Amino acid sequence: MHKEQPALPFYERIFALGVAGLFVFVVVLNLWLDEGELTKELGKPVYLKDPHIEVTIEGKVENPGVYRVKKGESVKKVVEMAKPMADVNLKRVKLDGKITRRRKITIR
Repeated sequence: MHKEQPALPFYERIFALGVAGLFVFVVVLNLWLDEGELTKELGKPVYLKDPHIEVTIEGKVENPGVYRVKKGESVKKVVEMAKPMADVNLKRVKLDGKITRRRKITIR
């Protein structure tokens, strides 16, 4: 003997189809709306750059060492951070320049 499975009532079938349809709709809508963003993110790599540059200052200064400054900072400000001694001739150093790469400044 083969017993038949009890069938769901009509309103429960409609409800189950509605829930499944809603789930499929939300998944498809999410994929459709996010697809452009995913291709933008995966299309080009993003590299994080450190905005700071290391500048080494040595010579006749009170605080010689390595200073991390923002790119584009003036040389004058970095030299002032190292506190040059009173008898120093700063005419040899181009103080109006900008720091654009790693460099070493010797104060004599």
